[in-house]
Amino acid sequence: MTRARTASLGLSMLVLLSGALAAWSVVRGTDVAETAPRAIQVAATPTPAFLQGATPAMSAKSVLGDSDPLAAGVVDALIEARGASLLPSFPSEARSCSEIVTRGLTRCDTDGLAPGTPLTLFRISPQSAPAYIVDRQAVLDTVDYLLGDGTGRLDLLARRSDGGYLAVVGFDPKAAVQFPGPLVLGGPDVTAVYVIVARSGMILDFGAQSVGSPPLELLREQNRRRPEAYTILAASSQFKERDRGVHDKMEADRKQAPPK
Repeated sequence: MTRARTASLGLSMLVLLSGALAAWSVVRGTDVAETAPRAIQVAATPTPAFLQGATPAMSAKSVLGDSDPLAAGVVDALIEARGASLLPSFPSEARSCSEIVTRGLTRCDTDGLAPGTPLTLFRISPQSAPAYIVDRQAVLDTVDYLLGDGTGRLDLLARRSDGGYLAVVGFDPKAAVQFPGPLVLGGPDVTAVYVIVARSGMILDFGAQSVGSPPLELLREQNRRRPEAYTILAASSQFKERDRGVHDKMEADRKQAPPK
């Protein structure tokens, strides 16, 4: 991988990890927990209760395939690390290489293209980082880095109040590499990748969750800007265990904190 591509991938990871780690209002069954934005709370959230009765994730995925096959196709591509299959689902736009300027140089200059050559650029995180656009190769590099060899599992499936879905794909640690990808770029290890997808199959947002983040607090900042309620449809046993572990640690730390 060239230095330019590595730098582009590093920037992609920074955007995904810094712009996407937050929390969402969660609901179980048909009971809406909350749809309005609220201030960030530092106390541990008793999230295990929301996951208690969640069905196995893979069985819910088959139901999703029957009801919303286009959204299910995106989830399948994410689990199987098929970056090229995900490309058409990212919002895109055509730009001239002359319009894209970095440090005084246009993309025509840096890529050796004729002035005015059209390029297709993609918004990889349309909601959490709407101004961030990258080319096709940067999308593929980012997806490949995050998803690795396609051994992910569906950890969480939730339906949004607008009819779309949120899917979280988790990974097990891999020896001798920065988890879960093959490149060592520094920064926090990633433990999950998420996608918010419309019923049409269009990706509304895409991001990563670092290993230290509470599992059910992926979209706090995004939820403050664009509040949505989520109905949890299914969760894997690994996701439940990770959420319970983080919750228990937060509770223990809170109880051991000296009184103010």
